[in-house]
Amino acid sequence: MPFRLAIIQSHPIQYFSPWFRALAGRPELELKVFYCFQPTPEQQGESFGVKFEWDVPLLEGYAHEFPAQPCTRTGLAFFRLHTPKVRELVASRQFDACYSRLESQDYWQAMRACWRYRIPMLVRGDSNLLSKAPPCAAR
Repeated sequence: MPFRLAIIQSHPIQYFSPWFRALAGRPELELKVFYCFQPTPEQQGESFGVKFEWDVPLLEGYAHEFPAQPCTRTGLAFFRLHTPKVRELVASRQFDACYSRLESQDYWQAMRACWRYRIPMLVRGDSNLLSKAPPCAAR
């Protein structure tokens, strides 16, 4: 029986798609990626100052789904990605583990659900010095 892994992502990202395709090709792994947001070209280019669409396939070669998102606000800021269905996904116990990052509210929703239902969670983090310090950071 393959190991069932749910990956929870904010939105399709060009450098993750090849990795997801490679993982999906492993017979010992059953992978499904859950995207919480599908940005428009305008939203995709918010941080770059120009709207755009990726010129590489982002959703091919692996199972994925966009859970219903009741939030009407747009963008990728922490509180704008509120996806209550993430909790239901974890509670369904269809997966042996979840993989996520910690950059937005829906990831924390997934982590809390994993804790509650005792589903192992793999966490990835990254950072850089390009962002301004958050308001609560020590100065």
